[in-house]
Amino acid sequence: QLSLFGGPMFFITKILEVFVLVDKMKDFDPDNNFVPVFWMASEDHDFEEISSINLFNQKLTWENKSKGSVGRFDLLGIDLLIEEIKSILGDGEHSLKIIEVLNNSYLRSSNLAEATMLFAHEIFGSRGLLVLNPDNVILKKHFVDVAKKELEDKVVSSCLANRENELSNYKLIVSPREIN
Repeated sequence: QLSLFGGPMFFITKILEVFVLVDKMKDFDPDNNFVPVFWMASEDHDFEEISSINLFNQKLTWENKSKGSVGRFDLLGIDLLIEEIKSILGDGEHSLKIIEVLNNSYLRSSNLAEATMLFAHEIFGSRGLLVLNPDNVILKKHFVDVAKKELEDKVVSSCLANRENELSNYKLIVSPREIN
């Protein structure tokens, strides 16, 4: 999911959990390499869900009149929010580093998806994080055959049905439909 400045915290914790999983997989299977991937939900339409952050008990909200996929939202007014954050954090060494990361990510981007990708790379790029934007024409073209196979053969649904016993100890967070 996209987020505003890495908030709420699940943005960060989800990425950290992927690093832990990748490390465990490498320990289990040292002959293979595993790549941590962050799939941005850039086509999501729920701007209200990501339009604000809480910082030291202060709610900061980004006002944006854009409509549609949040990843395509322009960043008009984001500079004002960064200035608010700067005034709250002060000018300590760590605060200045945080503001630098925000400036490098959000003020150099044309939309929220690009800013989120740069933000994730600023923080986690040294760990090899791959950030995918599903709202990308080239990626979608490469995905056409996979989508067709899913529609025709219901691959995800049948794979999960075949693994029901193995997965019975896990709580499914997302349950795929027959036509996923």
